[in-house]
Amino acid sequence: MEKKFYRGKETKKLYSRDTEGCVQDSVSTVLWTWEDGKFSMELPEGVEEMEEQRKEEIYPYEERPEIILEDIREDIQFTLQYFDKTLKETEVREGISKILELTEESFPEYKTSPEYLWEEAGVPIGWFLLTMEDLEKEHVKAVFSLEERMMLFTLTYPVENNFKWRPLFKYIFSTIKKAGKRMEGLR
Repeated sequence: MEKKFYRGKETKKLYSRDTEGCVQDSVSTVLWTWEDGKFSMELPEGVEEMEEQRKEEIYPYEERPEIILEDIREDIQFTLQYFDKTLKETEVREGISKILELTEESFPEYKTSPEYLWEEAGVPIGWFLLTMEDLEKEHVKAVFSLEERMMLFTLTYPVENNFKWRPLFKYIFSTIKKAGKRMEGLR
């Protein structure tokens, strides 16, 4: 199987626990690149590709995401899935609204936030948050357009660490780069 992505080697420190007044854990990021350089984003150091056996256990369905990454130490999972569905940048809000509606129908036991449109990045990213109290996890679903194809990005983390991950996933959005077009956000 041909690898569709690769992890960079250089790290960038976002937060240092040693900084006076910092309540955040230390976080460093690494640049990941997909689709022959068409798309990249920074993800926290320690994230690796999930082993095939774990993928089959956790995502037992046939249409599982193409890219599944995890940080076992922190019980964090990232997925990235390409869809053949056409999605223009002007349709991102409509796309995330439909995904939110489908999620609420499929998982009525979980709380959802409203959908948001992250336009500060220069290219729209639609997202919402799903709180899974029984699993003690939060799950972010985000949609954006890459070459007019729908891209679904997810992040799942323990709810007890939401003070860390809520600002961090917005930072990740701000690092997305598509074929030379940077989505500038929280920098």
